[in-house]
Amino acid sequence: MKAGHFSRASGLRGMMRSGLGILIVLFCGCRRAGDGPQGPLVVATPELYIGEGKPGEVVMGTIPLENVGPTEVRIQETRRGCQCTALEPEAPFTIPPAGVQNVTVRIKLPNHGEEIQERVVFLTDDPEAVPLAVTFRARIERPFLVSPARIDFGDVRPKTVVRATFLVLTTTGKPHPTADRLEVAAGAPWVTVHRRAGDTTPRYEVTLGETAPVGEQTASVTVKDPRVGYETSVAVLVRVRPLIVAIPSVLRLTSEQASQSGEMRWLIRRTDGKPLGRLKSFQGPKHLVVGSVDQSPQSPAFASVKLQWQPSAAQPPDSTASGALEFWFQDCPEPARAILVSRAGG
Repeated sequence: MKAGHFSRASGLRGMMRSGLGILIVLFCGCRRAGDGPQGPLVVATPELYIGEGKPGEVVMGTIPLENVGPTEVRIQETRRGCQCTALEPEAPFTIPPAGVQNVTVRIKLPNHGEEIQERVVFLTDDPEAVPLAVTFRARIERPFLVSPARIDFGDVRPKTVVRATFLVLTTTGKPHPTADRLEVAAGAPWVTVHRRAGDTTPRYEVTLGETAPVGEQTASVTVKDPRVGYETSVAVLVRVRPLIVAIPSVLRLTSEQASQSGEMRWLIRRTDGKPLGRLKSFQGPKHLVVGSVDQSPQSPAFASVKLQWQPSAAQPPDSTASGALEFWFQDCPEPARAILVSRAGG
């Protein structure tokens, strides 16, 4: 068990007797100005570092709670964010006027991450008093690390396969000696990971598959050593951007709009700024036909497509139907896609 300790200098106690010390303690307290009425319970520091240890070990530290008021203070309850944290003494307990109660915190270090921050809140039996909060920090000695800890594939096109690698190293930067015993798993169906054969340094290859959905996506690759129970992860980020987009991507028709003929427009844009070419074909519901396509030589990456709509006799009353639209342009290898949703009246 590893320990850290905080104690106030004896000179400060002498200053408290003169009254000036009370002012100093109030400024040192973890409550901020404007938080509410200041109670008699104070602490010299709102944050205490209590050491480091291996996953599963317990680190401990002690902090003095001081009652600078003229009456007894009762700590009615304590709140903490993790069951891995124990306090001694546990609430309830009392602190006499001008008294000090040393509170010892013990934190069992988790099997992941690099640092733990545990916030402990002390609540008194005075409902008007602002709770006193202290944050205890401890570092976790990692048995290994991953490099890089973050892989950003950047902007990619849909159905594109891209790859990147990461290393598993000791904390001194050397190759992990028993990397073959590690458990490595991807946290999303569109990400796969495997160890590259033949590499003397433990290197893992992360593959972004064709099924990555359009938009900004995040996932993680977990690396765990089952012998010590420690695990860490590699963050995976990607922005899947289609080459050509239709605006709006989804158009909804009310029952009134769907019951009569009409026109609608889609703006088509090529995201890399290159020319679209002419509209080669349109695929969608049979009651939609292309009316016109407007394109400007000054903006070759854009097109405005007008579609003419006829009510569909096949759609049952009081129902909702959706249809996929695809706009194929001559100079684009993929279509601009959109969805039309129509509501039939009762």
